[in-house]
Amino acid sequence: MSSSVAWQREAARVARLTDRLGKGIDAGILDTVIALRLSGIHTVSSCEGHLNWGVGAPWVSMAAPPDDRLLRWEDQLSEASGDADDLAAKGGATEAIEAAYRRMHQARLAAKAVHLEVSGRALALLGEYYDLASGPTERRLILTMLGNGRARLQSQGADFQEVRPEDQRAHKLLEYQQEMSAFTAFLKGKLQM
Repeated sequence: MSSSVAWQREAARVARLTDRLGKGIDAGILDTVIALRLSGIHTVSSCEGHLNWGVGAPWVSMAAPPDDRLLRWEDQLSEASGDADDLAAKGGATEAIEAAYRRMHQARLAAKAVHLEVSGRALALLGEYYDLASGPTERRLILTMLGNGRARLQSQGADFQEVRPEDQRAHKLLEYQQEMSAFTAFLKGKLQM
């Protein structure tokens, strides 16, 4: 399949995605989401960045797709967690509670490993990109770990946006969007788009 056909198919799939409010993916982050997905990175949420709500920088969250092995580990995690809570509430034996917590920890690590496969692919792509690109540290895209192996791709300075004066936020939002666009162009080049 040609890369342009693959792009069109993924664009059609992504166009059907909505958030809990029924809103589709922001136009300013759409190509990034498509390029990441075609690069083997499952995305779960995104934003182009806004000045009047949310984070004043573009971002994309990623995690493993909900396949059978991940669902199995997450089920085991939930079951072990419930067992530990029930045993603790009922004054169960310390050994039984510790065993439930060990099962919970093992299931959490197994699920985390599945999510880290996706985050690891994104980290490798960022490494390739920054071997070629440079710029202010604050603009650099990083993976912020969200817990259990899930990650968010965003500019390193994104968290500062909430406390900056409005005129600076607008300028930085544009810089952060330009960095995300440059990374997206890099991904498209790797995909031969």
